[in-house]
Amino acid sequence: MATATLSRRDLLKTGGALVVSFALGARVQAQTATGTDAALGKPVDPTEVDSFLAVHADGSVTVYTGKVDLGTGLRIAIRQMAAEELELPVERVSLVEGDTALTPDQGGTGGSTGLTRGGVEVRQAAATAREALRKMSPADLASGKRAWYTPPAPLACGKPSRACSGAQFSAVTVIPGIVFSPSNDGAVRAYSTTDGAIVWTFDTNHEFTTVNGVRARGGSMYGPAPAVAGGMVYVSSGYGTFGLRPGNVLLAFGTK
Repeated sequence: MATATLSRRDLLKTGGALVVSFALGARVQAQTATGTDAALGKPVDPTEVDSFLAVHADGSVTVYTGKVDLGTGLRIAIRQMAAEELELPVERVSLVEGDTALTPDQGGTGGSTGLTRGGVEVRQAAATAREALRKMSPADLASGKRAWYTPPAPLACGKPSRACSGAQFSAVTVIPGIVFSPSNDGAVRAYSTTDGAIVWTFDTNHEFTTVNGVRARGGSMYGPAPAVAGGMVYVSSGYGTFGLRPGNVLLAFGTK
């Protein structure tokens, strides 16, 4: 049986959406989602789910909250909290609020509980989703089962922050035996397609001497996949939008 692997992005495209939820020990002008009827039937049990969200195939996110906006700015604040955790522009996050068929029962909305409880729970759900998306975990196309799993590597950029994380925003590139995956931490890594072992890492978080004499530095990686041509691997580094770390270098790697 032939075996192939899917990137995280392709897996989302084929699966439709990634729904992330978690349980706690006890009950605990803005964009609004449209077409919510398609989400009917998802779990809303308050003893199991305090807040959850769906990551869609196009990279957008829908957040569900039992809290409602009473003029306190909750609609935009909840979206901002989720967007910050997911490292997305807020325009990519939509909100469903106070729909008893779709959202968990988070109690009434009174005083400041909309954000201090509802917002915190949404932030926790978004953080859970972010960690799930950071992991390299391809699937077997024939069975749909996970082929292997590799946890996030130590950050090459230092102290964790919005601009320094292990998020793998970019598409991956696959050649026989190897998956090349750039990361927001400024490192590009090569994973074995056999077992997911990291067989090569290059840290771009420094200045480079360039062939055209222009001063260059690497940074966050959030863009196109590495290109492989003529026995060389080409990787761009630096992405200064959305609070990430800028850079302006195109690196070319060859074999010795």
